[in-house]
Amino acid sequence: MARILVVDDTDSIRLGLSLLLRRAGHEPLLAAGGADALDLLAGTRPDLILLDLSMPEVDGLAVLEELQDWPAMAGVPIIVYSAVTDETTRRQVTKLGAAEFISKGAMTWPELARRLEAHLNPPAGGMVGELSPDGGPARQLVP
Repeated sequence: MARILVVDDTDSIRLGLSLLLRRAGHEPLLAAGGADALDLLAGTRPDLILLDLSMPEVDGLAVLEELQDWPAMAGVPIIVYSAVTDETTRRQVTKLGAAEFISKGAMTWPELARRLEAHLNPPAGGMVGELSPDGGPARQLVP
């Protein structure tokens, strides 16, 4: 069982992801925004972080920037799960250390669960492939 931090300001998304993660046998940790996430992370180290970008006060980009200075978070995959899908933002989150960018609505819940499992249990080579919108491999990402 993995502990997965879900950071999203939308209650229904947090609830849906929490149910999905519990059904998959994981322990969801929930944060309603970036400030809540950073407070929670000060006392715990999850196995994976699922992070929205568009949130009031402390957004996902600010969380990514802050976590770069936290050695305790090194090696924790951060999956950005956002409705913001422009290429500039995708490049920025990758530069800030995100393991993968997933567009909200681009995958079904089971597909999202498979992506999370791939990051929790990477293949022997240690790389996880990002899926293109049609479900095929788009590029390889370093965890």
